[in-house]
Amino acid sequence: MGRVGRPGLSRSSACQRRDEMSMSIRALGWTALLASFVFAQPPTAPPQPAHNPGTAGKVELGKLLFSEKRLSADGKVSCATCHDPQKGFVDGIEQSKGILQMAVGRNAPSMIAMGHVASFPVPIGHGKELFGRQARERRVRIRGFPPQSKVKAVSLEERCLGPIENPLEMGDSIAGVVHALNEDPEMRRRFDAAFSNGWKGVTRDRMGKALAAFLRSLELPRARFQLFLDGDTTALNDEERDGLAIFEGVGRCNDCHSGPGLSDGKMHRIAMFNSPRAQWRRKVAQTRQTELQRKLSVHQRNAQKLSKVGKPGSAHEARMAALIGRVLTPPQGRVGGYGQDLRTFDIQAHTLPLWDVPRTGPYFRDGSAKRLDVAVAQHITEMRAVAASRRSNRASVAAIPTELKPSWAASPPPAPGELRKDELGKLMAFLRTLSAGD
Repeated sequence: MGRVGRPGLSRSSACQRRDEMSMSIRALGWTALLASFVFAQPPTAPPQPAHNPGTAGKVELGKLLFSEKRLSADGKVSCATCHDPQKGFVDGIEQSKGILQMAVGRNAPSMIAMGHVASFPVPIGHGKELFGRQARERRVRIRGFPPQSKVKAVSLEERCLGPIENPLEMGDSIAGVVHALNEDPEMRRRFDAAFSNGWKGVTRDRMGKALAAFLRSLELPRARFQLFLDGDTTALNDEERDGLAIFEGVGRCNDCHSGPGLSDGKMHRIAMFNSPRAQWRRKVAQTRQTELQRKLSVHQRNAQKLSKVGKPGSAHEARMAALIGRVLTPPQGRVGGYGQDLRTFDIQAHTLPLWDVPRTGPYFRDGSAKRLDVAVAQHITEMRAVAASRRSNRASVAAIPTELKPSWAASPPPAPGELRKDELGKLMAFLRTLSAGD
């Protein structure tokens, strides 16, 4: 049997219909086409929340904090370590490495257009570890499904502080960082100058607001697609325009990647629990778990030896052992997939912006795809499998807060069509227009 482009259509009928659609689109004119696209909004600056309006002082302070290594326990890791501004705010490696010099279990996403995302998911139970608050782990139980950790939605201001207390990333505490920065008179002066609500110096709230203000100030790349959205219909050639039509049409990409940031900011089920990528993730997580156990034993032995002979360094070794212990102890053990039972969980992901995507590989949050064309083809295959599955989505949806639920939360997601090789090539041509200088 031939491939089916759409349920109910033969391969030849599907191909003919797509070709006719492409010709009719060109006949309509690209200005009219733009008006029909849900996602094709001219890029604008991210909205400024009332509780944290952006100012030049906050932006400058946030930029300084973004590269400040004193936010980490060992003074060697900053936000820019994994989100390098010179590399499109990524580090270019499969999975980023934090204070423990081990993979944190996630590929570093670009920060470009992140200011357009309103809410971010955080598993409840990581509250104290990630945001300095006590929070008991909550799990959703639905008959016939394993318990799943419930997720809460947090603002960009809160999410910016998460890596500081994540034992895999910066491994410090908010209180410790606030104290250390307040010891610096110049840093206190900078904080007071950036905020007009009294002489408070460095505070947790101010750190989150300054970092968020900086991220909202980041400009989108002056890409050709941005010029196209601004009204220059000659900015894209015919192949790229066809790719744009596939993005909005048979590819169903804009169902999730929409709006000025090319992200709906929602959580979506994107791969089945038994997919090759899910199996690969489980294998990698098990390998990391074994390596962490080995490192824990080494640091514990070193701390004991140095303490017995009274040599310096025992405190550092003990601190490293404590950090690893936090990673391996539930519920913190689920940070980055460490210690998590992934055998029966589908892969869910928070939709992130697509701007500058050609320059920000590797791809997927697990960094498993090194090339963009491979990632796109695999994503389409996985999404088609999710849409075709009869596996209930209730267990996944019940764990997601309202702010992060897609409109089709209780039903299978829209299925992208199975793209021909030439269609995938056109889609890739369009995606390349999301970076500057292409």
